[in-house]
Amino acid sequence: MLVAFMVFYRYVKISKNPKIYNQSKAKNGFKAKPVLIVALVLVTVGLAAAYLRHHNQKPSVSSGPTAAEIKQTSDINAKKKEDSITNNADTGTKEPGTAPTTTAPTTTTVGITSKQETNGSVTITTKLEGVSAGNCTLSITNGSKTETRSAAVIFQPQFSTCAGFSVPTTNLGTGIWNITVTVVQNGISSSNTSTLEVN
Repeated sequence: MLVAFMVFYRYVKISKNPKIYNQSKAKNGFKAKPVLIVALVLVTVGLAAAYLRHHNQKPSVSSGPTAAEIKQTSDINAKKKEDSITNNADTGTKEPGTAPTTTAPTTTTVGITSKQETNGSVTITTKLEGVSAGNCTLSITNGSKTETRSAAVIFQPQFSTCAGFSVPTTNLGTGIWNITVTVVQNGISSSNTSTLEVN
């Protein structure tokens, strides 16, 4: 390739200077056309060889993930599983096939809902937050009349409740009922009071 370039360069230099061209022709019998053709053929062959060498290189083929990549993927998957378990424990959701936990919370809230039914009774339901086990005591007063009942705490993942109370209106009569629910869990009691006008 270099030789072809040098021959071509010499031809151009000589052909541009008539004096050198005539001296070279007379002295060496220099023939311009054959030299030019040979130079062009050599340049073409060199370019074709370079093109073929460049395009015939085979791309490197990966033989799969390395040991380090496999370990990194395994570590990421283990971390995701650990985070999922931790998040499920925090939010109260459970993995399939696991039993619900009954951890004792730190704050207890006792919500009371009461309703006079058409069948002549009053239904009292509760919503207990922060309670996983224990006993409920219902105390209702209307003037000098008092009604007391007990029930167990029923645990549920989102909130617990007392087993439920239904009190006939004839037990306490009409008027303003003062309804108190007390929940005892691990020796600690929490209570709330609400009122209901019974007709």
